[in-house]
Amino acid sequence: MLHGTVILFFTISALVSGCEDGTRPCDRTDAGGDAACPRCDASCGDADAEPTESDEDVLRRIMTARRSIRQWSGTPVTRADVDALFWAAQGITAPDRPTGLPGVMGFRTAPSAGATYPLEMYLLAESVDGLDQGVYWYHTVEGAIEPAGVEGSLAADFADACSEQPWVGEAAANFVIAAVLERTTARYGPRGTMYVHLEAGHAAQNMMLMAVARGLGTVAIGAFDGPRIARMLGLPEGHDPMYIVTVGHPGEP
Repeated sequence: MLHGTVILFFTISALVSGCEDGTRPCDRTDAGGDAACPRCDASCGDADAEPTESDEDVLRRIMTARRSIRQWSGTPVTRADVDALFWAAQGITAPDRPTGLPGVMGFRTAPSAGATYPLEMYLLAESVDGLDQGVYWYHTVEGAIEPAGVEGSLAADFADACSEQPWVGEAAANFVIAAVLERTTARYGPRGTMYVHLEAGHAAQNMMLMAVARGLGTVAIGAFDGPRIARMLGLPEGHDPMYIVTVGHPGEP
């Protein structure tokens, strides 16, 4: 049932991601007025406009269709899928707004306590068209994906580090939401740790809804050995894994 339903959402992915070709969301500002889409050269409309009834209907259908998927078809995901999911998690939506980080501009798709933006996004690519197997980092400010220095398949070891959940190793991609806790705790003290965990949840939900809109399945993974994952992926010191979103094309249940 879900597999048939999510195919429908390919037709509405442009509404969610912002461009006709689905490769990149449109840039919007909080100043109102029409903003040009840099990729499809179309008008994004009024950023301050009230949502229409059809917008709500699309969002309701996407939210209704979201389910945890643990069987995969084996079809690779695309680079455009990866770009869209990264953007959903941490894409810049108001580039002219100052954040709580010195020298960093731009409000993002997920709310952040004090705009301290502690999250760092990583991808473990196993079967992604246009990307070699390995680990990648999302450069949020540039909206770009960069190799993180670890190459090759890590599927078996990664699944083992995720409490031996086989669907993790069988998926096309795994997104790791890491965090630099000090960015938020420096302002809010110990309570900032809770804020960071909440923010990771916001980002993950955004990704899962975008995945449905693109005809993909996801399952959220919370059972994993964080320090082992950090070592395996070669994460910088202080980039602590918070959450994993496993992604692929749904298979037969």
